[in-house]
Amino acid sequence: MISLKPLRVRSKLHLRYVATLPCMICAVRPVQVHHLLTAQPKAMGKKAGDQCCVPLCDFHHRMLHDVSGNERQFMEDHNQGDYLDYAHKLAEESPCAKIKEAA
Repeated sequence: MISLKPLRVRSKLHLRYVATLPCMICAVRPVQVHHLLTAQPKAMGKKAGDQCCVPLCDFHHRMLHDVSGNERQFMEDHNQGDYLDYAHKLAEESPCAKIKEAA
């Protein structure tokens, strides 16, 4: 697995790009952008950088937060054990240069 740098880069352009993609679990659209909980070290009151996000439909996003609560287990249960690599790939493909640099 590739670990993403702990920079917390913000980019509306990258978030819009991720939001155009299908849900990584069921391929449904539209999606919400999920900032990965396990991609970067925890910081008080801060979510992961925008370079650490993946597309999830409303159903799977709610299921992850409201039912599962354990991101790693949720992704494994849905055959997405490479979710960190997928976020890294999206960052490398981003139309935003600063997200590409943070990948």
